[in-house]
Amino acid sequence: MDGGNRPFSTTILSDVGQSVVGILTHPEETKNRYVFVQSAVVTQNKLLAAVEKATGEKFVTEHQNTEEIEKAGNEKIAKGDFSGFVDLIRRCIWGEGYGADYSDKLDNEILGVKVLDDTGVEGVVKGVVG
Repeated sequence: MDGGNRPFSTTILSDVGQSVVGILTHPEETKNRYVFVQSAVVTQNKLLAAVEKATGEKFVTEHQNTEEIEKAGNEKIAKGDFSGFVDLIRRCIWGEGYGADYSDKLDNEILGVKVLDDTGVEGVVKGVVG
């Protein structure tokens, strides 16, 4: 999407579980507010590179424009096709001006979640596809 270089936060399932534990063990620090957690901040291109490294294969990607995706999503919804909401979610994650990178407001320390570096992300990807 839009070149694949827009950073976004992502969280592995075990860190979601750790976050729940962290919320339950820190009720005063987390009550009545949103908490923000991420296992890593990545880009589509970083994930693609990690998959290619883990599999030894080169993948051809299709470039998409998030503004076009938003337009298509709205058109689907206007026709009663609510799958258009998936397009709007994609726009919110990867589109310019939206917020999918929570790095500046993380609660990882309170929740006991460590942020992965690029090597850690590659290890997760290899565990999934390798």
